[in-house]
Amino acid sequence: MATVSIKLRTDKKPDANGKYPLAIRVYHKKTFYLFFPFRIAEEDWREEASRVRASHHNYNLLNDIIQEKFSAVDDAVIIATSRNRNVAPERLKKIIEQE
Repeated sequence: MATVSIKLRTDKKPDANGKYPLAIRVYHKKTFYLFFPFRIAEEDWREEASRVRASHHNYNLLNDIIQEKFSAVDDAVIIATSRNRNVAPERLKKIIEQE
């Protein structure tokens, strides 16, 4: 069974402004990440809700983008794994990236 979640990658080095990369984490036999084109400061991220805090000036727009991409990835994972439970992780990543 594949799982999809959103993670602020605080294990990575922050940029010059102290912001970390944000990614969708997909686990299906192994883990891979799909990164967003923006970074978020740790104090602007709500880990328990996987959302940007209202303290960020564009939080509504960013949360909409995050939710839209998360839904697309989750749908692709469900469709791919329902057709073939033994789909290879590399193949699953290619399917998701085509979406």
